Amino acid sequence: MRRLFLLFALVSLLAIACETNGINDPTNDNPIEKPESLFFEISEDSFDVGAQGGEITTIVFSNNEWEISGKYDWCRPEIYNGSAKPDGVSVRFTIDPTDEKRNAIFWFRSQDKQIRFTINQQQIDTIESKSDNYFEITDDGGVVKIQYASNVKCDIIIPANAIDWVSIDETRTLNEESYTLFISKNEGYIERSAKVKIVSIENTSLVEEYIIKQLAAPMPSIDVDISKLNFSGEGGSAIVQITCNTEWEIDMELPDWLVVSSFEGVGDSSISVTALNNDTNEDRDTKIVVYALHKYKGRCEKRDIAILQTKGMSNSVVNIVNNGYYLASDLENLPGWEFLSDEVYQGKMILPIKLDIVGEYNAFQSSIYDWTSRGDIYSDEQYKDHLEYKISKYGTMKNDKFFHVLNNNSYYEIVALVEDKKGISSNVDKLCITTSTAGASAISDEVSYWWNDSTYEIIYANCTEVSGSAYSNNSFVITMESYEVILSLDFNSGTEPNNKIIPEGTYYMSNIDNGFNFNRDNCYLCIYGSEISILDASMTVKHIKGGYEIIIDLISINQQIVKVNYQGPISAIAYMGNPITNPA
Repeated sequence: MRRLFLLFALVSLLAIACETNGINDPTNDNPIEKPESLFFEISEDSFDVGAQGGEITTIVFSNNEWEISGKYDWCRPEIYNGSAKPDGVSVRFTIDPTDEKRNAIFWFRSQDKQIRFTINQQQIDTIESKSDNYFEITDDGGVVKIQYASNVKCDIIIPANAIDWVSIDETRTLNEESYTLFISKNEGYIERSAKVKIVSIENTSLVEEYIIKQLAAPMPSIDVDISKLNFSGEGGSAIVQITCNTEWEIDMELPDWLVVSSFEGVGDSSISVTALNNDTNEDRDTKIVVYALHKYKGRCEKRDIAILQTKGMSNSVVNIVNNGYYLASDLENLPGWEFLSDEVYQGKMILPIKLDIVGEYNAFQSSIYDWTSRGDIYSDEQYKDHLEYKISKYGTMKNDKFFHVLNNNSYYEIVALVEDKKGISSNVDKLCITTSTAGASAISDEVSYWWNDSTYEIIYANCTEVSGSAYSNNSFVITMESYEVILSLDFNSGTEPNNKIIPEGTYYMSNIDNGFNFNRDNCYLCIYGSEISILDASMTVKHIKGGYEIIIDLISINQQIVKVNYQGPISAIAYMGNPITNPA
């Protein structure tokens, strides 16, 4: 005790001496400050967060620098250190979603003081299917395996209406469960289904559902892939596919002009139906009836096949006049052929075509095919089908004389067909040509004789819709179709468009992509069903509200003038490039 007293007295004397020497003297200009004590706290040191995650914030109050230790992939502080700020520094933590229960521990430290910070995240109770949720089983029955994963204990529920045809064999693993369901044979003629549920034992609202559908036992059924056969007056054959799950038979008295290859069979089959030549001037028809046979009840289902045959062959005949082919330079001085002096046709070979039609006719059509690099050349019947389709869709051609540009060292077939006033088609006339510049003919009177009377035909195409695509920054394609014309134009704007909007201006025919031009080789023109090359064209584009005003003036190599005036939006071409944007 005495020592403590002496020590206290010594400290007191020392303090008085210091005060006397000005250490704590307020009049002293350089006083020595007392060291400040550490102040370090956080507003919250623990948080509970839901499984969905989110953000939380705690505030750090400190008069000294501080830092955070601890690192988690799923839980991240916005900052890991800070400076002295007694007013507080907000630290935001981002927590990711989870389906598992987990926690994170961080430490806030400043000098020798540290504060524990804890984040606890709860799990979401889940049942997740690891297999299909829909199963379709044949009437023969089978096995269905349901697999799922869950973080809770579950049970399986089979509805009461299915317990007599669905049974369970259960197998379990640590984290996943599976149920093997045995499906009995369905001997009825009605489909049946069951909704099997995997349910949480503790939370019955947590459910995963599986639908099992079993097909009914099949009733006798039959179908045919063709319900109507149309034969020309020449006759012909067709194959009919029969789809049947039992025996089948045909019951009919065949007319003398029809032949059927088989009248009975089992299961899926095919039969040949042949119509003989119709040498009458009348259409004729009949019907084939195919029955499915029930094991006990006999005929139970049927399908009809209507047979129609048109009148005999037309008395009208079409012939393709063969005048050979010519170099454009040999024809450019003929009246009506002046445009062949254009540089586009210099050095090209020209095939003039004239159709000589004998007898009265309702419509005629002609087409040219380049078979140079193809081996599947059409038969006359295929040519006829194609030409008859064109007549059906477009009617008759407007001109019986026209020409085509030919390639050197190529093989062509020109075909033509005429339909008489009764609608009966003639045989197809065909002209085959193998080209070479050496074989090109010189100018002839025969060509000029029938070409001189040709005149320009003006066609106004009434297009109600235009579709298009933007291929690149300044490359576009638009297509339009009317009764008269099918037209596709590939063109280049030469300027960078705004958001795939076609720039305003007038576009001209050229094969040089220098802007505001068509690519001649990639444009397509079909007039009244016949594909024709474009001689020259221009297109003016203006922006209007919600679309475009498009004015097209075009001339074909057949000297047909096509005029188009369209106002409206441009729709997208499916599966081709990017849609063109319509101006707002």
